[in-house]
Amino acid sequence: MTLIEQLTASVVFVTAAAASLQVWALAAGATATDAHWQQRLSALDAELMAVEGRLRSQAQLGPLEPDCSVAAERLRGAAEAQPPLTGVVRSLELLPAASATPLLQVRLAMPVAARGLEAERVRLYSPAALGLCGAAAALAGGN
Repeated sequence: MTLIEQLTASVVFVTAAAASLQVWALAAGATATDAHWQQRLSALDAELMAVEGRLRSQAQLGPLEPDCSVAAERLRGAAEAQPPLTGVVRSLELLPAASATPLLQVRLAMPVAARGLEAERVRLYSPAALGLCGAAAALAGGN
């Protein structure tokens, strides 16, 4: 084998090895980013379950409200009383629904620096569905 053939073979080998390492590094980086993303989403899900547990416990604590808007305010107060996990941004908003029963919107967000995005979970809660206001009041319009 001549010197030129040996140099050409080594250049081809080094180029192939460098390309293989680059592909491997990109795959490893994507896997780590996905794992970080999943951890953030799991933290948001845990926070959402904690808020939901707190809201469901309100049904057992107090009497039924004849007015569902009062019950919705009670839900909001219960959700605000529980501090969010570190790094979680929580926003609570009372939304008017198609019926007169207002809904509590719980929005949880957490920035994910690896992707430059924000992981987010949104859930709507009805005081009538949680048993916080009378069924007759909810069916009749709640107000």
